[in-house]
Amino acid sequence: MGAEGTKRGISATMITAFLHYPRQFERRYIQGIKDPANGAMVQSKVWHATVEHNYRQKIASGTDLPLAHILEFFAATFDQAFQAEEIAFRPGETPAKLKDQGLAIAAAYHQAIAPKVRPLLVEERFRVSLGEDFSHDLIGVWDLVDQDDMVIDHKAFSRAPSQEEADENVQLGIYALAYRLRMGKLEKGLRLDVIVKGSQPRPLQLSTTRTNDDCRRLLGVCERLAQALQAGGVDAHSRR
Repeated sequence: MGAEGTKRGISATMITAFLHYPRQFERRYIQGIKDPANGAMVQSKVWHATVEHNYRQKIASGTDLPLAHILEFFAATFDQAFQAEEIAFRPGETPAKLKDQGLAIAAAYHQAIAPKVRPLLVEERFRVSLGEDFSHDLIGVWDLVDQDDMVIDHKAFSRAPSQEEADENVQLGIYALAYRLRMGKLEKGLRLDVIVKGSQPRPLQLSTTRTNDDCRRLLGVCERLAQALQAGGVDAHSRR
């Protein structure tokens, strides 16, 4: 166990892989093999940067940037990202298709969701202790916390997620746990702000909550994950 500030971190991405994709978890976090990003992942990264660009200035201005500015920023950031990164394109992915789709996602979000949001924290990194004797800290990034203490995650999906999926979303659970540990209070709620991809991208907002029991169960998962990291492998029993 490292001293405070030097502990390794456990993230929502790690927990999701641990629970649902054990081979991927072992490859990435046990063996240390990091695969190159696919096109959709880079597209999402650029879209998140675009949303962040708008909301950071909105904290002070109270006003969203013009749509033309948003689209120009997305296009320029997209071009830079696709020139700088090694990308493993999936079948059917091309830079041109991903760029056009990303511009449509950015426009749909900016027009339908952004005007309703009063941002307080944007792309805010957190590292919180899970206890002095716990071997790992909980780390991550809140996409957005608004002025009403609603913790929000931005997503672009190929299909509309269900309410059940929002209620069981690991990332939102980790966001809630980290918020309570760092802020010392309950969040007002949790929300997925989604753009459903398609020829006409459509916005969707799904609100959910997490109980203290939900957070305690997540702490148990974190403990089992840490044990798997220390043991150098995952078995079915450790994920239960």
